[in-house]
Amino acid sequence: ASTLKMISSPLSHMTPKPPTGPPQTPAMVNRRSFTIQNGRTVSENSDFEEFRKGFAINWSFILPCLQELELLLSKYAIPVAVVDGEILVQLAMTYKMSTRPTASELIACCTNEVSIISLMNTPGQIYKGPAGFDFSCRQNPGNVQDVPGPAALS
Repeated sequence: ASTLKMISSPLSHMTPKPPTGPPQTPAMVNRRSFTIQNGRTVSENSDFEEFRKGFAINWSFILPCLQELELLLSKYAIPVAVVDGEILVQLAMTYKMSTRPTASELIACCTNEVSIISLMNTPGQIYKGPAGFDFSCRQNPGNVQDVPGPAALS
């Protein structure tokens, strides 16, 4: 029986090491995501600054979509949304301020879309936003009859 002996070649130390961390595809590397907390874009973040600078030429189309998304997230008191900037830009360029995107189109720009939709579908969630009380009064005008008027208090 013969035995094979492994010979160390001078180039063996140059073999590439396997990458550490999660694999990254080119699409993941080029994604520009940023955070919206409590209906407000975290603009002090370097991620947002990079996004804004990268799309400065189209900012007049992107900003209205971003503001619509902030308004929607604020209305439903969504604590955190992670926005995929590339998808938001595609949506903004589709509309170019001619019409408003739908709520589902805006939410589709978020990477945590499933948790946002789940929270939005929670009963009473819309009333937790900043205009929740006023909204509840408009939605349920019958509640006014339950409150005693001035004549009933005399």
